[in-house]
Amino acid sequence: APAAVKTDANGYTDAVLLPADDAGAFPTLVTLNVPLENGGTMQVADYSSVGKTWDEQSLYEVWMPTK
Repeated sequence: APAAVKTDANGYTDAVLLPADDAGAFPTLVTLNVPLENGGTMQVADYSSVGKTWDEQSLYEVWMPTK
């Protein structure tokens, strides 16, 4: 489903950097929790880290905002 990232008036978001030990199911260089307009969060990771396990553990999707 489409995700609407919550931003301020200048287009910035209050993403939270997760500590390395809380990063998720697979090792990453950077993992963030990004707030969404619906009150939830979306976990994102740096592109160079995702997909490296070559199994379901590190599946990923690439997305970009559209209007």
